[in-house]
Amino acid sequence: MEHYQEAAVMTSRQRGPFTTHRIPVPSTLNHPYVALMIAGTVCYTLIEYVIAIEVLPVTAAVTAMEIALTVGLYWRPSVCGILLVTVSACSKLIPFVSFPSQLFGIWLSVGLLAYLHKAPTSFVLIIVELLSHCYELFSDAGTTWTPSGVLSATCTYVIAAVIGLAIAEHQHAEHARREAMEQHRLREDHDRMQRNIMLASTLHDSTARGLTLITLLSDQCLDGINDSDAMDDSLRTIRYTAQTTLAQVREVIDLLDGTSDAPASGITVNDSSGSDSLADMLSATLRNNDQRMRATGCIGISTVEDRQQERNDHPSPAHYHEITALLNEIYTNILVHANADEGYQIHLVINDRTIELSQFNNSKPERTSYHTGKGLALHRNRIRALGGNLSYADEDGMWVLAATIPYHAQD
Repeated sequence: MEHYQEAAVMTSRQRGPFTTHRIPVPSTLNHPYVALMIAGTVCYTLIEYVIAIEVLPVTAAVTAMEIALTVGLYWRPSVCGILLVTVSACSKLIPFVSFPSQLFGIWLSVGLLAYLHKAPTSFVLIIVELLSHCYELFSDAGTTWTPSGVLSATCTYVIAAVIGLAIAEHQHAEHARREAMEQHRLREDHDRMQRNIMLASTLHDSTARGLTLITLLSDQCLDGINDSDAMDDSLRTIRYTAQTTLAQVREVIDLLDGTSDAPASGITVNDSSGSDSLADMLSATLRNNDQRMRATGCIGISTVEDRQQERNDHPSPAHYHEITALLNEIYTNILVHANADEGYQIHLVINDRTIELSQFNNSKPERTSYHTGKGLALHRNRIRALGGNLSYADEDGMWVLAATIPYHAQD
């Protein structure tokens, strides 16, 4: 309402170049009710002046000024509202001359000021108008006002200010409600996006781990296993791994499609929201992977050490997911790059806020072609984003990995 805004008007819709003209349009045109009230106030002032006011130069000048200020409310409600009430109050100091009462103008002025969150100014103007009426009543200046009329008019001014303030507060509350709904929607979108990222990560990790194991076991079968029992064990492991991997893929797809009732946090094989302790859940993850490793003939040692002073066994789903995903990635890398005859070691230490992970194994000199080797770099970026750290290196044929991972969202 305070300023002009520019509107672009297309003057031609024919084919080819068209011309646009920028014309100033009052921003209050977006508020037709304000324009209607101003137009009604101007009409009332003109009618009152023509019918009930003696035509004098001073009355004509004051009336013209009041009409101009009323119209000015269209653009500058604060300044014009204050000036309109001031002119109306000052006109009552002129004895034995009647001016338009400006009832509607004062109502509109104090109401708009209160609407613009200038309620103190609005009530000060009401007091000024009341004092001018009191002066007019007690100075014997020939006023047509009565004490009851002054009281009634003042009460209507207060009501107009209260209505303006109430409308402003209602709009503020509505804006806050819409903003809260928008923030809630954004949070839901963010949570959904994070959930889908975790689901995609789970899909990648489970398929990569399962297919890697199947590939290695298939290579062993193709190399020729003379022992029929060993061949049967390998085939059973391949079938079990394929079934498990397929089930996990279907679970993730069902979650993405919204056809599963599983919670968003329960997207991994190990659920961090259960009643088991964190040490028990991580131990189960290690045992599950150790069984897969033994099926390929790779034997290692995986241990968990619980050093928690403050018991807190419910980690953040995102943090827990990254911890288990990193463990699965480590086991997959061991399958691909480690010497099966020399084994591996994985050790987890659970502290109050973080999990320290260390892992080492002897590495093969040759590089397997069916593994990209980019998984750890991706996990390092994720862990850093969570506030942790991951480092790894190949030191003279010994693969060494160390990680510090928080398992709660940082405050």
